Amino acid sequence: MKRTLLIALLSMIATLALAVSIDHFSPGVYTFGADTELRINVIDGFDTIREVKLVWRRTNETAWRKEKMNLESTGAYWFVVDLTARDLGDFDIEYYFEIALLDGNIENIPALDGLSPKYTLSPGNMAGELSEAFILLSDEPNPSQGAEYILAVSFYDLATTIDPASIKVWVGGRDVTKRAVITDNSLIYRDPSPTPGNRRAMVSAIVDGRQVHSRLWSTDVPVNPDRPFLPLNIRGNLSFISNVYDLNTASASSNLVESVDDATGKLDLYSTYGKLNMQANFLVSTLEDSNQQAVNRYTIGLQLPVLDVFLGDSTPTLSELSMANRNVRGLAAKFHTKFLSLSWVHGEMLRATTSSYDDGFGNIRNTGTFRQEAIGARFQMGNDQSFMLGINAIRNRDLISSLDPADYSYTDANNDTVFTTTPRDNAVVSLDLRLAVPEQHFVIGGEIAGSMLNRNTLPGAMSQQEIEDYLEDDLPINIDPQDYAELFVINKNIEPIMPGRENLAWQAYLRTIILKNMIDIRYSETGPAYNALSTYYQQNDTKMLSITDQINFNNIVILAGGFNMMQDNLSGHKNESTKSNSWNAQATLRIPRFPYLKASYFNNTSLNELNPDINDPAYVFNPFERKSGQFSFGMGYNFIQIPVVPTNLDLTYRFGGDDSTTNDIMEYQNSNNSINFSITNRFVPVPLKTQIVLSLNQSNRDETGSPLLYPLFENQNMNLLLGADYSLLKNMLRPFARYKLLNLGGDQDKQSYSTISLGLEAFPIRDLSIGTEIGFQNYKNDADSSLDYDNLTWRFVLNQRF
Repeated sequence: MKRTLLIALLSMIATLALAVSIDHFSPGVYTFGADTELRINVIDGFDTIREVKLVWRRTNETAWRKEKMNLESTGAYWFVVDLTARDLGDFDIEYYFEIALLDGNIENIPALDGLSPKYTLSPGNMAGELSEAFILLSDEPNPSQGAEYILAVSFYDLATTIDPASIKVWVGGRDVTKRAVITDNSLIYRDPSPTPGNRRAMVSAIVDGRQVHSRLWSTDVPVNPDRPFLPLNIRGNLSFISNVYDLNTASASSNLVESVDDATGKLDLYSTYGKLNMQANFLVSTLEDSNQQAVNRYTIGLQLPVLDVFLGDSTPTLSELSMANRNVRGLAAKFHTKFLSLSWVHGEMLRATTSSYDDGFGNIRNTGTFRQEAIGARFQMGNDQSFMLGINAIRNRDLISSLDPADYSYTDANNDTVFTTTPRDNAVVSLDLRLAVPEQHFVIGGEIAGSMLNRNTLPGAMSQQEIEDYLEDDLPINIDPQDYAELFVINKNIEPIMPGRENLAWQAYLRTIILKNMIDIRYSETGPAYNALSTYYQQNDTKMLSITDQINFNNIVILAGGFNMMQDNLSGHKNESTKSNSWNAQATLRIPRFPYLKASYFNNTSLNELNPDINDPAYVFNPFERKSGQFSFGMGYNFIQIPVVPTNLDLTYRFGGDDSTTNDIMEYQNSNNSINFSITNRFVPVPLKTQIVLSLNQSNRDETGSPLLYPLFENQNMNLLLGADYSLLKNMLRPFARYKLLNLGGDQDKQSYSTISLGLEAFPIRDLSIGTEIGFQNYKNDADSSLDYDNLTWRFVLNQRF
């Protein structure tokens, strides 16, 4: 129980310190033979999300698997994914969520900080009540080597009331009833050649019209020395997806561009041989273009207790400020022991591409992207569970030879060479440290990094005399830049040429639990000239502070809050600075078997201030202030008490507004409100599942100080989703239908988007699914019928698990 509460505490506070805030209630257990649905609700930051993935593995494995989560419906804030019964088997599962943002950053929830435990799933109770009348007779938890696996169960006390046809025997997560011998008061199941490992078993049945089940029994099956056993475990997934589009517009002059037909094949293989873990991941798409950045992905990985090697595409993270979340095609290797590790990354981060553009005078100019090589190394002492010190060195280089000079330069009318793009060199060195005391739930750490960026390496390196003449002060050390040109090109295009605070970045963080309060504090500063091409976009010349606190009362009442501050012009080189302060508060009430309640409030204020250190009489300062706030509350309930139609209900209401003033004059004041209603029904008498999602939104401009720039408006949007799934032939066929409608009204042009989707999923053999779906989309604009269009989409999906 304490571990469950700790997981909830740590995972929820981790979400508050991130760019997005989510709510996820882990089921904790799963049922043999049934898929398990995992859901997350995005509370804040929905518009910043590009993709959400579930990252999971069995606890006896080292390799992680990823499953893309789908948006439940247009206008909803829920992402959902199913873990299949075959994936789960009878294993303990751990998982977390990977949220890819539009700016390229990746957020992990719970945070991968060594302190926050991941979510877990374990085989749990079947539907119904626990019955102690199922008595295990084969009660040897550790049978001898070479022995067959035997499950013998007596249910003598239920002999007169049990329905014999309802008895099901589960071993290893599989229904083995047909292979069991069942009598009036007992059953026995034998496996003469059991797979070594832990086997879990359970029995379920109907007694006096009630669903009951046994306890979960566990047996460790040893390796049989008399029978050769190849400890090679292969599992994976093969999938194929194709999309065909047909766009029909009402006007030949329409600016709509028809989507390109596409097809994607994906193969994921995972294997374990003793202590060796292997994986192969391949993704091939028809959207691949040799003159664009790579879409295809190829990865082969080998993992030993002390060595990890990945060839092909990977996204290595050495440290947050030096190399993180960028795809590298090449080699990524890591040698690691308990107290020492060495990482090496070498490969292509960008491929060479060419394109052309019109310069505005009728001249077509060529430009492109140089092939960029990335090299990274990390030396680490210690580990994440105690003290850790890491040193990182990264170099990114645009290879000049990857493009022809005609692809990046031309000669103008004055016979001067003009470059449309230039090759760059980037070097980053960082030092990070971390101290963790898991027993005390305490983590403190930080990182400091310095960078050098050369925006044009075409002139080559300067000579020693040239750099001495260029710099006003003498160099602190006697170097010749040409001796180090293979590592980094030093010339007049470096920003800055002499290291200083401007090309530094640093961050510090603290996570701890004090009197049940989970406290997370982060602070960072990024200089105006700090650049790390092996990370995604970083906001230069800024400082940021984040403080969050969260308290959990027995996992029933959860209160959380946070404060975030960001300010630019850290260097003081600009005439004005911009500040942004935001705070939030959240509350959740979850009483078992009762409706859950949730509420949240988010507030943000942004303003600018004149820099007193710069006295520029010609500069015109226009002070502004922007304010926004959003309040939401909701409730939900899983009506399991309804015997015929178990129903899941969620209702959320949001309202808020924003306003702007400049020079103390009000520019505009907006308000918005929305209500989201979602209900899912699973019928018991028939294998039917229905879903209704309704979202009503209204946005108004209530006041304006400049009707020409900010005219008043009142707009309404309505989102509707109706869905139904039906199972045939014992779930071998699943036809489904979806209807989506989006209506826009009010002062905006009246528009409607409607989509009807019809599909069929088939499961002809075990672990093989074949699906097809056809969708008809219609767009109508009442104000301009020339913008109307119809779109037909046909999708085919094949998926084979093994």
